[in-house]
Amino acid sequence: MQFAGRVLALTGLCLVLSAPSAAYEEGVGHSVTSPCFSPDGSKIVFASDHASEDGIYTIDIYRINVDGTGLTRLTDGLARYSNPVWSPDGSWIAYDKRDSEGAYVMLMDPNGSNQRALTGDKYGNFEPAWLPDSSGLVVATNRNRNCDLILVTVTGEEVRYIAASPRSESAASCSPDGIWVAYEVIDESAGKDADKIQINIWKRRLADITIPAAQLTSGQPGQWDEHPRYSPDGSKILFESDRADRSTPEIWTMNADGSNAAQVPIDPSGAFWASDPTWSPDGSRIAFVRSSTEGSSDVIISDIWSVKLDGTELTQVTHTIATPAFDPDEGTYTGPQTVTITCATPGATIRYTTDGTEPTESSTVYTEPVTVSQSLTLKAKAWKTDWFPSIVKRAEYVIE
Repeated sequence: MQFAGRVLALTGLCLVLSAPSAAYEEGVGHSVTSPCFSPDGSKIVFASDHASEDGIYTIDIYRINVDGTGLTRLTDGLARYSNPVWSPDGSWIAYDKRDSEGAYVMLMDPNGSNQRALTGDKYGNFEPAWLPDSSGLVVATNRNRNCDLILVTVTGEEVRYIAASPRSESAASCSPDGIWVAYEVIDESAGKDADKIQINIWKRRLADITIPAAQLTSGQPGQWDEHPRYSPDGSKILFESDRADRSTPEIWTMNADGSNAAQVPIDPSGAFWASDPTWSPDGSRIAFVRSSTEGSSDVIISDIWSVKLDGTELTQVTHTIATPAFDPDEGTYTGPQTVTITCATPGATIRYTTDGTEPTESSTVYTEPVTVSQSLTLKAKAWKTDWFPSIVKRAEYVIE
């Protein structure tokens, strides 16, 4: 059911953020997740699997200017990195790292340098959320049967638990005054399948966990209210919910006490779904992940967009090149074929291979139709500066 940007996998009684375990397959689409503005509002950091290649699945951290220029990969593609969050003072980016050794929270400088582990890999640690003074982070941990929240300093010292209960707490967000932490609570009391699991948003005081937590949303089994984010002035909480249309998530806001929930009117037509919302530093806009199928295919493409809370000034930040098309397409033919390759993205450079290998930026540039005189596998991919490359188009030609 869920098309949320975060990929959820059931581990015991804890829903833990994780990348798919299967190898990456050509033509399945690419995703972006977890956008976060820099403190000055000029850049956005996020995670994406666009560097994945056939048989190898990876997630990396990227940075881009809000005007769509300067797309830069910050991590090395050797692990699965996700959930980047910029520190309020602009000094660091915290993020998750998952590899064969475990899951832990990392820090790096905003240019991608000086990458180092904040937490160890003995337990599963993930989804960092900064304290407003940048002195520490609230981190989700999988050390017990359920996911809990802990407080750690920027030196990696664990201070104390923030939330620990028979249920699972994750996806924290700290209020700008440092008093509250909002988070999602996963309730599996009605069952463990997606149509019965209920996710609600709660909040509690950071300084005194003896004071009972307050539940802010209360949906029906199968309803997911998740990914809370405090506004810069602390008056509202932005979140993702499928309450309006149980098949796809949309972006909502509510007052910090849980009242006056309202949907951000991004797409009344329902042509796409929205997830992973975040505030701009001045609170005038939000960024989110917009996902939809490409043309008439089942391939899902997602990019980062920004918009005002009233639904106006919808602006695309990241761009993904359209998948190339072949004419004629794959099939069995009685003689040689002259194949034309096109791409709907203006200015994209198409490169192709005829030996079945993955096209790279050093592959042959398409300049004229390709003559297919014998059976072969034709693959094409397109590139453009500051855009994500296209999905690989693959076609099998059998010449009899």
